[in-house]
Amino acid sequence: MDKTFYKSIAMPIDLIEEIDGLKLSKIKQQKTIRFLDLLMNKSIEEHGSMFAYVPFSANLFRKVFNSRYREFIKPLLDANIVLCDEKFSGDTGKVMYYRVNPGLIDNMYANWETTVKYTYDYVNELKEERFFKGFETFYNSLEIDYGELYHTIDDYVYNISDSDLKVNYTIPEGRHPILYESGEIKYQYRDRAIKEACKQGKELILDGGKYYIDSVKDYLSSKKHRIMLSYTQTVKNLEQGNIYAKRNKTNFRFDHNFTTFPKILLNLIIQQNGLEEIDATNSQYAILGNMLKDTVYDGYVQDSTGGVLYEQVQNVLGCDRDTAKSTMMQVVYAKPSRDYMKKEKEEIRALYPEMMAYVDDFKVSYDYKELPVSMQKKEVEIYVDGVLDRLYNLGINCITKHDSVIFYEKDREIVKSVLDEVLSEKNYILNLS
Repeated sequence: MDKTFYKSIAMPIDLIEEIDGLKLSKIKQQKTIRFLDLLMNKSIEEHGSMFAYVPFSANLFRKVFNSRYREFIKPLLDANIVLCDEKFSGDTGKVMYYRVNPGLIDNMYANWETTVKYTYDYVNELKEERFFKGFETFYNSLEIDYGELYHTIDDYVYNISDSDLKVNYTIPEGRHPILYESGEIKYQYRDRAIKEACKQGKELILDGGKYYIDSVKDYLSSKKHRIMLSYTQTVKNLEQGNIYAKRNKTNFRFDHNFTTFPKILLNLIIQQNGLEEIDATNSQYAILGNMLKDTVYDGYVQDSTGGVLYEQVQNVLGCDRDTAKSTMMQVVYAKPSRDYMKKEKEEIRALYPEMMAYVDDFKVSYDYKELPVSMQKKEVEIYVDGVLDRLYNLGINCITKHDSVIFYEKDREIVKSVLDEVLSEKNYILNLS
């Protein structure tokens, strides 16, 4: 069954003028704008920048357009609106990478807004219609002070500063994946990257676990405009009633407006409406711990399911919590690399040798992306097909946000009871808070 959704999108006027110059039909223009929005958001999600090349497979193109997707993408490539790395490899299965021409999205001050319509194929076996109705009920029950949300965005963006950045020699030594102006990620040793940056009058910057070569001033300006635009559009879609809720066909997660909603804004909505949230500490790694409880005996299972994993990693690495999180992300989620974070990985290997041996063996035997997907599927069995389905059967007004449940305060006892019931049935241990 097809489900129709709407989304308000803001794009730089320079980009829109180039699209207008193609003289596309209204339908093709709508699909083109949605594709460019997906491309920029994918770049932001994966690399913290709109200028990075990101993979876009033929299957993904078919979902956005249709089987004749080449008719849509060719004019964009010919007009240099979209750039392609042209590095497809049939032997390795590497898809081509794309990005929006940076010259068309440099000016973030002048934006143009439109609303696009798109359809999504609901699968009956995944109960998508049922979960959409549950989400719609929850959304309609909220009383949101949108003025306060926009004011919070202004304050948040205003206070973005270089205090959260590591620059040049404050960045740990080692070989790091750095986003270059070319849009490509290249692994480079810190000192060599700093020398390259200095020749350009720029710095090597570390922000949120991602590396860039830019001037601090230009980087902060770009970051502020990107966050202001992204957060504002996210709130506008909610305010305009442009809601969506669907199951991800790869990991079966239940995605909706609030799964990617900025945490600072979601917490404000929770406060405004007398809501509560129960989530699991270091959830993904705790799920891995449960998966390994009969094969790993090095302390990883106890630390991950007990909710103290990050603290243990902090102690070993002598780092802050954010660094402990990003390091664990590299250990479990990332493509194997002999040099990147080699020292940190070896220290974690000394701490959890059996867990690391399992992860290494898995990545050799399977595609490295399969491990996090398998963990996410276990998460879905607990939170969506387990807890959320039962709570809707009980008439509880709530939603899940991947590894958490958001609900009204009055329903806490029932929600906690159902969570405990599902975990007990699956013989899983999670540290809920």
